[in-house]
Amino acid sequence: MATVWPYLPNIRLEPYVVAREFRTEIITSRSGKEQRRALRQTPRKRVEYLTGVAGNCLREFDRSMASAQRELLAIPDRVRFVRLAGLAGEATPVVVDPVPSWISTGAALLLVDGSRVAERTVAGIAGTTVTFAESETASWPAGTRLHPALHGYLEPSIKAPLISPRGVAEVSVAFEVDPGSEPAEAAGSPPLTFQSREVFLRRPNRWRRIETTIAQEGAADVDYGFGRVRRFFPFNFATRMWEADYTGCDFERSDAIRQIFDRMKGRRGEFYMPTWRPDFMPVSGITAAGSTLIVAGALSSFLNHPVFRAIALRKADGGWLLRRVTDIDPSGGANSQITVDSPWGETVALSDIAMVSWLPVWRFGSDILTMSWPREDVAETRLSLQMLENLTAE
Repeated sequence: MATVWPYLPNIRLEPYVVAREFRTEIITSRSGKEQRRALRQTPRKRVEYLTGVAGNCLREFDRSMASAQRELLAIPDRVRFVRLAGLAGEATPVVVDPVPSWISTGAALLLVDGSRVAERTVAGIAGTTVTFAESETASWPAGTRLHPALHGYLEPSIKAPLISPRGVAEVSVAFEVDPGSEPAEAAGSPPLTFQSREVFLRRPNRWRRIETTIAQEGAADVDYGFGRVRRFFPFNFATRMWEADYTGCDFERSDAIRQIFDRMKGRRGEFYMPTWRPDFMPVSGITAAGSTLIVAGALSSFLNHPVFRAIALRKADGGWLLRRVTDIDPSGGANSQITVDSPWGETVALSDIAMVSWLPVWRFGSDILTMSWPREDVAETRLSLQMLENLTAE
């Protein structure tokens, strides 16, 4: 049985941080093709937050730390919860409408009201009525939160400096969730697919810097230390690394980023995503029966490129048209004609085209997803992505 850890996060001091980590084995051939294998089917989870203790609470904290780092502890998952209408003393059933996916028979939950915390086990579910196996004499008021319980262990080293002569300590809590101790979080379904791959259309935070690194990997020199040098390029494309910040303005939007990361299993999976740049300057609109787009500039260098093989047209109303590029031809003067694999399906005037971008294939550049929650309904994260060859989806 886990011991309830009652020292809860104070997000007014620092954000509540949740890190998820998959593990991927990647074997890269000399020509740059990757073979990726997920070594973890569910991610490891780590929670970090800051809490303050003073007076009797500080003394209780000091006493608990005599053994807390050797005990299995339970803490609430701060950002997943439902509010209850109240729970009377000795009562075991409570109405939860709707019942979230993390409430199931046998699940360990935590009731939280201010600094009061108590663990409950779900004995059964009938419709919207959840019955607990435990009860207590004292009642719980309306507004009490019901959270999933995270079972795990504190880090071996916990910092708790005194920041006030009145005996106030700030405790930096680092908590490793015990693998397999919680039900797997729902990964959801892809909202949109294209060419048998998921499409990630979440726009990055435009007010933050977006980093792009272009690297020609695999370059090899034949150099004897004197005379001429011969350089070979077994990779027939340049690798691009892309980093950007994302802000979820509510829990559902924030959790959608976590879900695609889980569906991809970190670096294992791959998906389409536009570059979020105006890579093309269209000079005319498109027609429903047509399958061409006239753009400014000479683009013959992109013909049959191993990476740039699909485009994304974003309309002024926020909708998208995704197509695979089959040909690029000069179209008189300095323009080019892009031919796509199927008709556009709708007529869009030039004034209604907001942006036309390349639509490359990407994978996550790291097996770790760190989400910082400055509020319980707002999350910030920085994603690192790597561009891949646009090969046939397996």
